[in-house]
Amino acid sequence: MTPRAWLLAAIALGVGCSRGAGGGPRTPLGDLDDEDAPRSRAALARELEADVLDSYERDEPPGQVSRLIDPEVGGARIGVGPEDLRVGDEVQTPGRRWPLSLQRPSDGEVWSKKLEVHVAEDRSAGWVSDELSWRLKVCGKTAVVPLRFTALYAREGDRWVTVVEHVSYARSPATSALPATSAPLASAATARELALALDAAGAPVLATRRPIEATVGVDAFALGPSAWTELRGDQVGRRSLLAAPIEVISRRVAPLGRGTVPTVAYWVGLARGGSGTIAGTYRVTLVFERQDRWRVAQAHVSLAIDDDALARAIFGAALVTADPLVVDCQRLLGP
Repeated sequence: MTPRAWLLAAIALGVGCSRGAGGGPRTPLGDLDDEDAPRSRAALARELEADVLDSYERDEPPGQVSRLIDPEVGGARIGVGPEDLRVGDEVQTPGRRWPLSLQRPSDGEVWSKKLEVHVAEDRSAGWVSDELSWRLKVCGKTAVVPLRFTALYAREGDRWVTVVEHVSYARSPATSALPATSAPLASAATARELALALDAAGAPVLATRRPIEATVGVDAFALGPSAWTELRGDQVGRRSLLAAPIEVISRRVAPLGRGTVPTVAYWVGLARGGSGTIAGTYRVTLVFERQDRWRVAQAHVSLAIDDDALARAIFGAALVTADPLVVDCQRLLGP
């Protein structure tokens, strides 16, 4: 049985395990809809979960472009490195998905630790978050690079298609002295009115002080740049995601969904600022769902880190080169 077939069978039997060992808790799906209903949100969530886990085996761009995306805005793919940022037509161009250049691709494997899946009320889209272990075979041992993953998908017919993907490495105070830069991002928006509405809805989440609470969904989730900034539910509306103010310098905004009134939208941008422990150019992705108003469903804010700095954070003085990754085994393992 192939890995994908095994995975689908396991999910069908209700075995909530992630790829690899040590899967974490999952978001309960029982409150979505009657699982026996045709095309229920619970069934769609299980399908999306299987697709996401299966996709971790690839290190290349997604093979499809959603027809629900405004082509003038396009999707987005953000990775760990400063240059790992592609939008619009660039999303389909060659470019790595996971950090560090390995001499043999088989030496790296992604394990899911905490995959959470949400499906829009109208079933037109889904968004996910996960904690990943990028496990590398080095000197006969396994080195683990912790990564954070969020993504937005469109539902087209019987398939899920990637719209926005954001992978990051948490910048802790130990690495805060490193410069945080990013490839540029050209601004684009489907409609000025929508862009302004989403700017307003998302601004409180990116602010360090708020006159009012942010408008967020019940299951809202937000990741900040540091390893300790993870907010859920009402926390996203009440607590600050960032330690210091940032200023948006460019963004791409578009709706996603069926019908004349969009129900899901996304916002991808760059912001500059910060001070103290972490400062630099921030990469931001926001997912919104329209209910009584536009509400933040998911947020991910990150600072890029280049391969050399990341490899040194993982391997220290044992690092020989980062491109390709070469480690001094004697220094790594000791006498």
